[in-house]
Amino acid sequence: MNQKLSGATEMMSVNVGDTVMLHCDIKHEKETLWFGQRPNDVPFLSFSAIRKPYDIKELFTQSIVNVDLRYTVVLDVATSSVNLKIENVTESDGVVLLRYLEEG
Repeated sequence: MNQKLSGATEMMSVNVGDTVMLHCDIKHEKETLWFGQRPNDVPFLSFSAIRKPYDIKELFTQSIVNVDLRYTVVLDVATSSVNLKIENVTESDGVVLLRYLEEG
């Protein structure tokens, strides 16, 4: 199993209520996992994204924990990466560190 953990620091300024897209810089091959972590807490698995075998432009995604419905994963077909979209950003979204892991 080949794994790559990443999560380049990406600073962005957003306003409460905005929609943001957090980009993954790893090419999606088999499964992309998104993790969240709050200050002084252990990481938690948020999403698992697997490309559907019958449609390379769609993903089968699964929320692993009680993730807010404002959070979704989006396949970028041009780069073959799986990004995280957060709609209607709240102040508490800013305290969660997000990382991703690609299993290929």
